[in-house]
Amino acid sequence: MNDMKRIVLKALMAAVAVAAHAQRQADSARAWDNLALLLSLAGPEHVIVRVPQIAECNTEADCARTAARLGEMGVGKIDRFTYRVK
Repeated sequence: MNDMKRIVLKALMAAVAVAAHAQRQADSARAWDNLALLLSLAGPEHVIVRVPQIAECNTEADCARTAARLGEMGVGKIDRFTYRVK
C-alpha cells in the first residue's frame, strides 16, 4: 500500500471514529489524537472530516461543537450533513 492510500485510509478511519464517538469524550480521545497525527503528517489541506447529524444520536449543537473543535485543530475542510435513514 502506498503512502497516499495509507493517508486516505487513516483520514477515513479518523473521520468515522470522531463522528461515532463525538459524544463520549473519554472514548474519543484516541480518535482525536489520531486525527491530530494525520493532520501533522498529511497537512490539513489534504484532510476532509465529515460530521453527521444523526437523529436520536446527536444534535445540531453537538455537531457545532465538533466542527468548532475541528476548526481549532486546523481542519479547513469540514463537511456537515444530516444522516438519513430510509
